[in-house]
Amino acid sequence: MDIHTRDRALFSSSMSWRREVEEDNNTCEFHQARVMWQSYMPSDQIAS
Repeated sequence: MDIHTRDRALFSSSMSWRREVEEDNNTCEFHQARVMWQSYMPSDQIAS
């Protein structure tokens, strides 16, 4: 494996890891916003 292939593999793995972390953060923020939304609105008015 030459250095360019190795660097590309390291870069792609770090990018996919960063993407997973960002997705986790977005999911947490979405969940918090949904909890706040449910605390303001009666549950029967929320479209599932």
